Amino acid sequence: MGEEKSKIKETYILNLPGAGVSAGPPLGPVIGQFGINTTKFVQDFNEKTKLFFEFNPKLKVYLNIHHDKNYTIEIDKPPLPYIFAICSNFSADYENSGVRYIKFSDFLKIVKFKFTIKNEKDFF
Repeated sequence: MGEEKSKIKETYILNLPGAGVSAGPPLGPVIGQFGINTTKFVQDFNEKTKLFFEFNPKLKVYLNIHHDKNYTIEIDKPPLPYIFAICSNFSADYENSGVRYIKFSDFLKIVKFKFTIKNEKDFF
């Protein structure tokens, strides 16, 4: 772990939409100035966050740039209340009841993302 830390040259904190980044401005020029392959970064990031493409949450991303121009991406996953608020829908009588609901399929996406379950069979 300590050896891996020593390879990191710089760390940047970015706020990015989940699975919604593109290689164009403003992200492309910012990452490109550090010698990082912007297209590869976009593909890696979108792959890591593809479960939330339709919800588009803002994610706090730590971009660790290594001395050899490689990088690692660490994502602070948003808190559950924020994710539920994005995913939930209002019931027909929301003004009277204040009830919101969430689809079961959306709930499973949240669980997979929040707890990084790699194999659905392990979950069920």
